[in-house]
Amino acid sequence: MDSTYFVPGWIPPTWIHDYNDSLPMSKRIRLERAFLFTEPDPNHSDFSGKVASYPSGGYIADLTDDPLEATQLLADLEANNWIDQYTRALPSSLLLPYL
Repeated sequence: MDSTYFVPGWIPPTWIHDYNDSLPMSKRIRLERAFLFTEPDPNHSDFSGKVASYPSGGYIADLTDDPLEATQLLADLEANNWIDQYTRALPSSLLLPYL
């Protein structure tokens, strides 16, 4: 499993002059966070697919509850080839309110 950090577009940060890799994840924009590897969490179970099981963690795009921001993030992810030939699985989870 790849555990490398990238900037949007899968560009290694070492290619960017003056890239600030010490900036905490909480201070980065959602698009940038989607290209930063998240370690597997031992408190979360693996995702089982038809072909294999996948651990938690990886490259995670956290959508917001604001529809316009979520739509923009999805467009930005597509423009930066977030899903590419190296993508093995795309599990998703939703929290829906009970009304």
